[in-house]
Amino acid sequence: MLYDIIIIGAGPAGMTAALYAGRGGLKTLVIEKLFPGGQAATTFWVDNYPGFVDGVAGGELMSNFELQAKRFGAEFITGEVTGL
Repeated sequence: MLYDIIIIGAGPAGMTAALYAGRGGLKTLVIEKLFPGGQAATTFWVDNYPGFVDGVAGGELMSNFELQAKRFGAEFITGEVTGL
């Protein structure tokens, strides 16, 4: 399968990149070693993220990142990148 862009890591930055790439019409793949969301997904509560006046659970926030990136066509796989 050919992709326009492959993003290594599905933390907040990687998922944001996937969202914008997918929204821009690029065939997008995200490779994550463990689970989408990175450290933010394991954070109990996030109080300093714009748009969430009362805060949000880290897992919920990262789940929403993933769903939104997938909505624009980003594909996610679990794997370890060992070279380029």
